[in-house]
Amino acid sequence: MIPAGQAEEVIRRARAVEQTERDIIQSVNEGYSLEQARALHRYDQPWLSSGEKRTSA
Repeated sequence: MIPAGQAEEVIRRARAVEQTERDIIQSVNEGYSLEQARALHRYDQPWLSSGEKRTSA
């Protein structure tokens, strides 16, 4: 169970993870290696939004 007070943050992070995975797939389809795509899209912290990834990379 997810506590009601944390539900929105959990949903936000889950959506960010999904977007990170889509971005990685797109990069691989464009010719990046999986290792390069994971580094490019900060797979080490997939729950960050795109804006957070740019500022903390």
